[in-house]
Amino acid sequence: MSREQFQRLGQYREIYQRLGAEDALGIVALVEPDVAVGVTLLRASWGFTEREVALIDAATPHILRAQASAMTMTRLRESLARGEAQAVPRSETVVLSPEGRIVSATTRARALLSSYVGSSPAPTACPTSSSAGCARSRQRPRRH
Repeated sequence: MSREQFQRLGQYREIYQRLGAEDALGIVALVEPDVAVGVTLLRASWGFTEREVALIDAATPHILRAQASAMTMTRLRESLARGEAQAVPRSETVVLSPEGRIVSATTRARALLSSYVGSSPAPTACPTSSSAGCARSRQRPRRH
């Protein structure tokens, strides 16, 4: 789209111009029937380079996957808050306390942990050899 076409858009006048943006490059994708996700880069001057366009094209699948993962985690938290045992179909879930103790786990997840740890039929803490991964999963996401 040309600069003139872009500046004739209602979206330009209502949003981008007010933000001081003269050009925008973005993606929007439908991730669920009623949910769209998008990322837009704004520039104070006209013109993104071919390299910049290629970079956003390359980042698109990763951005969409991150959004899908965030939505899955939201559904998981909501299901766990309601006390549902199997919150996410086709996945095994282990919920850890801030201290690394297992608060809740699906039956299959407990079996997998038991076979990995080997010594405990019902492990109650994160195995030491995977503590870095467990520590990452214990971090609480920031709310915006």
